[in-house]
Amino acid sequence: MIGRTVLAGAALAVGGSLLAQRPATPSAYCAATVERTATLGIIERLAIRPAPDCPARGVVRARKRSVLNAEGPYQPIYPLRGAWQIPSGGVRNEWVGRSWSVEYWNGRAWVPAGRLK
Repeated sequence: MIGRTVLAGAALAVGGSLLAQRPATPSAYCAATVERTATLGIIERLAIRPAPDCPARGVVRARKRSVLNAEGPYQPIYPLRGAWQIPSGGVRNEWVGRSWSVEYWNGRAWVPAGRLK
């Protein structure tokens, strides 16, 4: 019985310390460049990369958004969740419909990402 109590207390202490730790924040949010690498009918494969001037510890937070909404662009309910994290020097390949565009987080707001041909 005492062993279980000690074990449970240790598990709570470890769990609490894990919850107290915050994920490391990047030193800088970088702009994203988007390049179409393939097309299959109405679907495109996009390569999303950090801009060339992104520092080594920088990160891109990117998301896709619909451009077909009649009341304006689709805005997610939780705008800071669900974004892709792309480290400096990395790339993320995504298949998306032509009615979707890519945005990146600049630290204050979501900005449309420029497209390369």
